Amino acid sequence: MELLIAIDGGGTRTRTVVFNREGQRLAEVESGPSNHLTYNRREVRDNLQAGIVVALHKCGARAEHVRLVAAGLAGVDFDGEGRQEALAILDRAGYTNVIALGDMVTAHYGALGGEPGVLALAGTGSVTLARGMAGNWIKVDGWGYLLGDEGSAFWIGRQALSSLCKVLDGRLENGPLTLAVSERLHLRSFAEVVAFTYGSGRIPPEIPTLSILVDEAAEAGDPLAKRILQDAGEALAACTSAAARQAALGANFRVSYAGAVLRGSRTVRQAFRNALPEATVTPPAHEPVVGAYILGCRELGWEPNLP
Repeated sequence: MELLIAIDGGGTRTRTVVFNREGQRLAEVESGPSNHLTYNRREVRDNLQAGIVVALHKCGARAEHVRLVAAGLAGVDFDGEGRQEALAILDRAGYTNVIALGDMVTAHYGALGGEPGVLALAGTGSVTLARGMAGNWIKVDGWGYLLGDEGSAFWIGRQALSSLCKVLDGRLENGPLTLAVSERLHLRSFAEVVAFTYGSGRIPPEIPTLSILVDEAAEAGDPLAKRILQDAGEALAACTSAAARQAALGANFRVSYAGAVLRGSRTVRQAFRNALPEATVTPPAHEPVVGAYILGCRELGWEPNLP
């Protein structure tokens, strides 16, 4: 038995899929976050290790059957920055035959097959990656939650939480979205908001999950939620246009998307499309973990077997 393990590791969850040489999915597992830039290295190692161990157990395989682990990770940049640390973490988890790539690269290969075009990735964080006709890569945003990641789940959640602050200040009228945020997080005063946001000394993991509340409120007609999601889609489109311009893709360039925000929110996706009249926007051909599988096959000299 020869197996390839493909990983899509982000800031909220990690997906691990076991493929055999024929391209069949033998097992799939979700574990916790695996971005070593924002989470404790031991926690990241444990999440990666758990995903692999459980996935192998589910399909009755053993570690010696694994020819390669192909990991697309949020803590690795498109140019390989952060790769050595990711490899060291996987090595400590017991795996040495590994390739570690940026999750934006594996997402691009999944969505566009690595062909020229732009991939907007909006999950917990956000980044836009373009590939030019000559195979060159251009990245826009991906600056992280303090400096950028516009249009991401974290960015959307932060807008929702900031809106609640304005309600508590008397600067904004309470509405469906801010009421939902207050109820979800049990925040009804300045002291409670400050304690929630800063008290633990780490980024509250609940902030990006608020993007789901924003989407639900927008679908129900809340104008504040609609505006936040409209801004998110337009911000992602601006990054896409900038990446296409720098990659010299010309007119009518190809665009696709990945991540829970663009795939899950109709409002964000429509705003994104509307702001890119010059582009051909298509749904991703495959999910990011399949991009990791494709690149893993390339490393092993296997022919990818895609549906």
